[in-house]
Amino acid sequence: MKFLFLLLALVSCTENKNDISILCEQKSQITSIDLKGTLYLNSQFLDSENETAELAAKKQAQYFAGQFYNNFWGNDKHVLSPAVETKILKISHVSYPLELEIDDLSSKKVDILDPYIQKAIDRGKTTKEDKALKVEYSLKLSVASCLSKKDKNSLLKKDIFLPIDPYLIYWGIPKSERVKTNWLNISTETINPCSSTELADYNSPGYYWYFWSTDEMVDGKSCADYLSQVGHIEKVKVQINKEQTVESTAKFPPRQFKKISIIFGLMDHYNKPRSLEKLLKMVEEKNFSMAKKKLFTRDEQSFLKLVENLKGIFDLREIKGSIKEKILLLEVSAATKKSKENVTIEIYFGPTDTFDPDLGAKHWSYLKRSLIEKDLMIYWGHSGLGENLKIQNMEQALKLENILKTNNIKTQTFVYLGCYTYSYFGLDIKNALQNRTLVTTGAALFEGDRVVPGILQMLMGNVEKSLLKAEDFIIYEEI
Repeated sequence: MKFLFLLLALVSCTENKNDISILCEQKSQITSIDLKGTLYLNSQFLDSENETAELAAKKQAQYFAGQFYNNFWGNDKHVLSPAVETKILKISHVSYPLELEIDDLSSKKVDILDPYIQKAIDRGKTTKEDKALKVEYSLKLSVASCLSKKDKNSLLKKDIFLPIDPYLIYWGIPKSERVKTNWLNISTETINPCSSTELADYNSPGYYWYFWSTDEMVDGKSCADYLSQVGHIEKVKVQINKEQTVESTAKFPPRQFKKISIIFGLMDHYNKPRSLEKLLKMVEEKNFSMAKKKLFTRDEQSFLKLVENLKGIFDLREIKGSIKEKILLLEVSAATKKSKENVTIEIYFGPTDTFDPDLGAKHWSYLKRSLIEKDLMIYWGHSGLGENLKIQNMEQALKLENILKTNNIKTQTFVYLGCYTYSYFGLDIKNALQNRTLVTTGAALFEGDRVVPGILQMLMGNVEKSLLKAEDFIIYEEI
């Protein structure tokens, strides 16, 4: 196992300095990117001009991420941060440049539509006679990279295009050009062809940014050519501001935690837990035998393996559990094997995915308790395109306001484990809190039963037999 350490300063939205470390196989790198562009917002659909303009600029950062992943960099070596700095350079009042027919789209997933999009759907069209805002903006982002010696450092060789209106670009392709598409024999939808086929599983204009691709074809042309000719996208200025690379070895600073929360989300939407009572009984008896493996789903097997792997870090003195509304909650009294310090661990096992059409997300109250009561919060589960751990979503679900400002947030270390969580999570924490630690991922992770205890090993300085692998691409930030 080879740990590589990268230490440098990055500017966040609040102008704080961040120290970033990366667990990587050979070479870790941070690249700072500056981007400038122009967008248009139809005044018919605006609530607040300045607020919507800034949100639209952040939406452009998401569309940049869509091109980043689908067109030129791929997911395994590089991961893009959210927009760490957004500036509105100029706002002008002009005419809206696009004529669009806007139909309502059906989606089997839970749809969280921006009010701008909903108003556009309700109206059903835009015209060139509509009044609009012309918004000139700049974005600063960063890219974390985990490279091998064979990987080249050259970035962004292709032209970068972004929508003229990031909220309505889905309708930039006429309805007549949409294609019936199947994704992994799971979902079939008629979708915008300028996208990856996975759009058939999330056929929503609000999340089109994640799936869109200007390299696909429509009407015999590349989507880049087609959308440029009809005026729906523009080429933007992208500047590689700086690259910093370090090839050296170091350990992560060890921490001590008294109260730990683990939110362990379901990963398999199609095979719901079916034996929670039997699972709880085995865990309480500290019986981790997989002899009855066929009784359990993959998620249940993974949960059982998680608790078993915790035995390598802690002496599990007592385990008490309860089941409520298909949620299994464990309360564990333990002591660290290395220092014999007493620790309490609360483990949530249940649905956490906002897009789960059947169960939805039920972890919000547990997340709130983690923030207020625990030293360390670890999340394992789907990223949900950034929705599953968003503080704003928790506030809406629990009818709260400004929890990060009005509550005494005890959590010192926030760990977000799942697919590419560096792209989605932590910005709300960075903007509201100081002197905290964030741990995210730059790759697609599928082994929560290994990675969660591996992170605990890393954070607590117990890495003699690390469960982590270099390809896990773990990113550690001090904010």
